[in-house]
Amino acid sequence: MTEGPVAITGAGLVTPAGTDADSTWEAMCAADSLESGDPEPLTGTGAWHSLRVPALRPGQLTGRGTARTDPFIRFALVAVEEALAQSRLDPGSWDGSRVGIVVGSAFGGVTTHDEQHRRMERQGAGMVSPYLHPRALINMAAGTIGARYGITGPAHTVAAACASGASAFGLGKTLLDAGLCDTVVACGTDAAVTPLVVSGFARMGALSEQKATDASRPWAAPPPGVVV
Repeated sequence: MTEGPVAITGAGLVTPAGTDADSTWEAMCAADSLESGDPEPLTGTGAWHSLRVPALRPGQLTGRGTARTDPFIRFALVAVEEALAQSRLDPGSWDGSRVGIVVGSAFGGVTTHDEQHRRMERQGAGMVSPYLHPRALINMAAGTIGARYGITGPAHTVAAACASGASAFGLGKTLLDAGLCDTVVACGTDAAVTPLVVSGFARMGALSEQKATDASRPWAAPPPGVVV
């Protein structure tokens, strides 16, 4: 095993600030609030504003069946496509056995789990989607990315709460240092603004009680009384 420098050749972002790296960076530098009144009522959760990802632009999500995947998979696909475009790597010409994929995710397909549980309660077990598990399993983001780009090397999913994305990058470097891969696609993804998850955070006392215009302002000066 030999440790050495690692070059990050491309980056992709899908965030509440934008659906690509440039728009996300511009919104963050503006230090404006990224929160807004929630467009989908989270009944009974105590949350009236949230951080939602904007609608993807036409053409940002391509490929058969991708529109039916869980949002956490869709966000990863869009971000990886942008990163590969920046890197100028051609998946059509690489040796897929020498490429790895590491995805960090804390919640996996919790959006799908929430939706399908509500459907079962309303309509019965016979109406649960047969795609429940392929959409919701936490490893499916890595599997979907690997299948799309012909990645047949190591494929891993890292679950380390809020450090899941950072841990994915760390494991990616380990794969490179071990000589198991020449290239690693590493990312973090979650789509967890659902009634159940938000209710859990509310019960923990982890939700901001500030008004939406002040609650999430990257790099802005903290309001009086807030220690950062």
